[in-house]
This record gives sequence, C-alpha cells and structure tokens, in this order.
Amino acid sequence: MKNIEISIVVPVYKEEEVIEEFYNKLVKVMEATKFSFEIIFINDDYPDSSTMVVLKKICQRDPRVLVIGFTRNFGHQIALTAGIDYARGEAVIMLDSDLQHPPDLIPDLIKAWKQGYDVVYTIRQDVLGEPALKKLFSKLFYLMMSKISDVDMGFNCADFRLISRKAADGFRKIRENTRFIRGLISWIGYKKTSLPFIADQRYKGKSKYSLRKNLAFALDGVLSFSNFPIRLISFMGVLISSISFIYILRVAYYVIFAKEAIPDWLPITTITLFLSGIQMLMLGIIGEYVAKIFTETKNRPLYLLDKILGEERA
Repeated sequence: MKNIEISIVVPVYKEEEVIEEFYNKLVKVMEATKFSFEIIFINDDYPDSSTMVVLKKICQRDPRVLVIGFTRNFGHQIALTAGIDYARGEAVIMLDSDLQHPPDLIPDLIKAWKQGYDVVYTIRQDVLGEPALKKLFSKLFYLMMSKISDVDMGFNCADFRLISRKAADGFRKIRENTRFIRGLISWIGYKKTSLPFIADQRYKGKSKYSLRKNLAFALDGVLSFSNFPIRLISFMGVLISSISFIYILRVAYYVIFAKEAIPDWLPITTITLFLSGIQMLMLGIIGEYVAKIFTETKNRPLYLLDKILGEERA
C-alpha cells in the first residue's frame, strides 16, 4: 500500500444529515492537493445509530475511509484522541463534519506544514450565525485563559488543526482522562503557527454543544491548565482576614473613643452569610480538583470500540 501522507480525523455525533455533503467536499479538496490520504471517521455514538449507517455506506465504496465505532458517546475530545491513535499519515488534520471548519483551508494547513511547522492551528475570526452571547462567552473564556493558563493556546483557537507525525506521536503519550486538546497540543510544544478563518453557519442540524457542555468544557480547560482557582482560596483567605481586622478596629473605635454601642446583629449576620458563601465556593473548587484526581486514579481506558470498518484494508 502507498504510504499515507495525510490523515484526516473527523469526529461525528448525530450528523447523518450532513456527512455525505461533508465527505464530498473533503474528498474534492484532498484529491486536488495530490497528496495520498485517509479519512478516519469516529462515530461518537451508539453502534446502531443513524450516523453509523451512513458511515458504513461511505466506507464500503471508498477504500481510503476508516470508520471507528465507539460503544457509546465518549465525547468530542475523546473521539479526536481515538482518531489520532489510529492515524497513519505523516501529518494529521482534525476537523468537524458540520462544515463550520472549511475543508477549503486544508491546502493552507498542508503548505504551512511543508514549510516546517509541526503544529498549524486555526483561529476563528468570526462564527456566522452564532448568538452574540455565545461569542461573548468564548471571548471571555480565552481572555481568562490567557491570564491564568500555564500554556499559550492562542486566542479563540479551534480544534481544526494539523499536527505532524512527531507531534502526533508526542500527543499519543498523554493518556489523562480530562482532555482539553487545545491545551494539550500547546503543552507538547514543537514549532507552531496559526491561520485565521471565518466559521460558516452549520450546513444542517444544530450544535451538539449545549450550554451545560460548553461550561463543562471550559471548566476542564481551566482545571487542566491552571492552578489559579486553588490559589484563589489563599487570596480570599487573606482578603477576608483583612476585612475582619478592619471591622474589629471599627468596633474598637466606637467602644473606646465614641463611647457608644452599635447594633452588632446586622453586620454579624451579613459577615456570617458572606463567609458561609465563600466557604462553599472554596470547597467547591477543591472538590473539582479532587474529583479530577479521583477520575485519573481509576485508570479507566479513554474509550471502548465496538468495531472498526475498513480495518482489513489498513
């Protein structure tokens, strides 16, 4: 078999309406590059899903397609990880199947790789049709991460990227369960550059990232690549101690110099409620870190496979 130069990793979850259109556009772009390639679809859903039916048909007619089927939904970041695990190309490109990551940008990713870059990531300049509140949330998240993160992952970056074979091999050594791939790719280092793009509206269907999933994804990023939340507890302790000391001085002033009593029940109640809220917040932060540690110590596999279609050709 001819050596594969480019592996395309595509996580798919309930995208049966758009897969055919995405596949056709992707193949057209890749064939124009003249590079040998494989397409690895990861079905991040149950084995009998409608998505898997469409993927089987594509795999049967195209020997360049490999379909990895999970036993259940393990999540977008795990699906990307599985794709990289099975990729055989000299370079690995990751993109979503909803056509918001434009396949037309792939030749530019490959060009940058050929210029010597091991990591070529993309920066979203805009997302057409995305609610303004979601855009604001995204900007605030990356602004916060730029201030508190241990690694520089780029502002408003996407999971649409190319990594070289040696970068992929380095990434495959990381097996932690909490996977924030944008941060992990930055953490492994290597020579990198970025390309801007404007994300189009979804071709069909709706986003699978709900508000809850977006918040969980953001929390994973913060807890995986920053110790700031845990340090915040110490800062809050110093701040509250300072406020308490100032209040003691105020009470002493009234008692010693003003010779008058003050009704203490109101400030005491307020301070008690304030301290109770802070304590719950701090316990919650500690609990999140402890939960992540507990998950890692269980040492469960990142994913389980139901089947691999096209494996005999590989």
